[in-house]
Amino acid sequence: MKKKVVLLQGAFDILHAAHIKAFKFAKAQGDYLIIALNTDRLISRYKSKKCIVPWAQRKIMIEACRYVDKVVPATEFSPLKLLKQHKVDVYVLSREWKHTKDVEFAYMKSIGGEVRFAARSRTISSSTIKERLLKEYMNGSQGKIIQPSPKSGTGVFLGGNIIESAVALVEATGTATGAVREGEIGEAFAGLPEGRGPASRSSH
Repeated sequence: MKKKVVLLQGAFDILHAAHIKAFKFAKAQGDYLIIALNTDRLISRYKSKKCIVPWAQRKIMIEACRYVDKVVPATEFSPLKLLKQHKVDVYVLSREWKHTKDVEFAYMKSIGGEVRFAARSRTISSSTIKERLLKEYMNGSQGKIIQPSPKSGTGVFLGGNIIESAVALVEATGTATGAVREGEIGEAFAGLPEGRGPASRSSH
């Protein structure tokens, strides 16, 4: 008998428990699970930032999961070509992408295939893990938050911890800037009045 083929696409940049649960759910929908793993270039294109873990390394980790039978590169945001190429019977995705997959849904319906939605975790995410790692990395720093001046738009120190500032920047931009990376905090003080920079921290 033909195995029921399932496909799930994603970046899975920082692999965590919610991803494993999604793999488990997807595998339960059929017999043979294919993970269409977004390439580094694709992630850079639609997320406008570089991935943390390179594709080859992500592939090794995902292949080690007992629920996964095969990992293939996903070079396009749409998995339509992969659905056709691998003769997929069940297409699994998260509901957050539902509004972007009308073409894929129509194709699966035309071949008598199925679409299933994997639940998205409300407590585990790559973003929260990144924030925690950033806090750990910046732990111990005594810098101050830089907030924009209403007059000049330049940074001014209004108190607080550099960790909180870094996390706020990550939430706003999705990346840590050189100004808040450990070892480069001095960049954040450029152009500030005397007594406001790193030297002033040493006396406290």
